[in-house]
Amino acid sequence: MPKTNLHYLNVVKPFDAIKIKYKDVLDFGEFYAAMYEWMKEHGWRDPEEGEDHFETYYGEKISQNGSKEIWIRWRLTKTPQDVGEVNVGQVNDGIPALRYHLDIDYHLLGLSGVEIVKEGKKIKAQKGEVEITIKPLMEKLYSSVFDKHEILKHFKPFFEKKVYKSVIDTRVKQLYQEMYELQNWMKQWLKLKRYLPYEETKGFHPSLAYPSFGKDE
Repeated sequence: MPKTNLHYLNVVKPFDAIKIKYKDVLDFGEFYAAMYEWMKEHGWRDPEEGEDHFETYYGEKISQNGSKEIWIRWRLTKTPQDVGEVNVGQVNDGIPALRYHLDIDYHLLGLSGVEIVKEGKKIKAQKGEVEITIKPLMEKLYSSVFDKHEILKHFKPFFEKKVYKSVIDTRVKQLYQEMYELQNWMKQWLKLKRYLPYEETKGFHPSLAYPSFGKDE
């Protein structure tokens, strides 16, 4: 049985989810592997085992014409670098203990195998529609300190709005920046249009997306 959705206390949604859509030819296996490596390189881990087993669910339905509809679920977590490894409910050097989470859902529609010719070579790939939704979350671990204390719990709103506000705002900005980089990386790999100027990622996994059946941009 696949692992179910994970639920945490004191989790907030700091900003809207990222959605990427691609409908054309690509090597989805290579994209999936590249996403996996990007997450590992940026410190994301499995929240239950602490390793890099991101996939918590895989579902597949095959239509009469042989095309596939696929659902894949990733659940990831990491602690901001300058907070360090802390225990739930503790504070490290006066900085509230926070943890980031990512809920990543892949939905593939009409996926079928195709063969295209690229630079005179035949390449096996897939054609279909890929939709990826990435929902960033932030867990306020320090909240348990207040919630478990009969007196302190009444002061939590004050600390969050006054004492901790600047720290929380900084962490949200850090997470937003990383999600912005991830979004641009994904668009770069899939050869999708990016509306804002962004430095090309150096050393990233070569794109195996072929929009308009292998025609380069």
